[in-house]
Amino acid sequence: MVHKYGPHVFHTNQKDLWDYVNQYTKFLHFSDGGYSDKYVGIPAEGYDVLVRKLLSGCGVVTGLSYQKLEEAFQGIGDCVLYTGPIDQFFEYSLGWLEYHGLRFEEEVRNEPDYQGQAIKDCPDEEPPCRIIEHRHFTGAVGKKTVITREYGEEWIPGRGRYHPVEDERNRALHKQYLELAKAQHPNFVFGGRMGEHRDYTMAETIAAALKKVKELTDHS
Repeated sequence: MVHKYGPHVFHTNQKDLWDYVNQYTKFLHFSDGGYSDKYVGIPAEGYDVLVRKLLSGCGVVTGLSYQKLEEAFQGIGDCVLYTGPIDQFFEYSLGWLEYHGLRFEEEVRNEPDYQGQAIKDCPDEEPPCRIIEHRHFTGAVGKKTVITREYGEEWIPGRGRYHPVEDERNRALHKQYLELAKAQHPNFVFGGRMGEHRDYTMAETIAAALKKVKELTDHS
């Protein structure tokens, strides 16, 4: 229940989207953190349970790059959805797409409550830029609490990819990669934060996936 890479709160004003995720797992309503959306919550059992249920009935292989998987299963599908970094897929042949760097420091503190809220932004102070206290997402109570300090830092290729840099240079480069994909892999759909090189909230990610499925099935 500790969010290792920053807080991932599911928030939306779309009732159909809220109902969709709640059919797979129970969401705990979360009213802290300054979200203005009507539906705000965290999966009670964690996002891993949600993902497992979404993939129920599907064959799942982990620990392999797509290229290794394709070698093992030739012609794996008529349509392939790839959600990894599009520049990595093409071995950075046109250059690197850029991301904002982040660093996380996790601490277990011997106290029941550290800051009284889940997310505390620190925009006008010295680093960190925000502090996360995870117990407040679920209302957990105990003698100890886990906090994560989040720091912004310069991103260099090879480090974790967090928020895509969506400027003119990166948009143009991503468009070039899409053109390359269309020419070489017409049956591929590059989606998600790294495939599309754009920021997504948790709700936006699922909404975009459902929209893409509809587009694909309508044209099949």
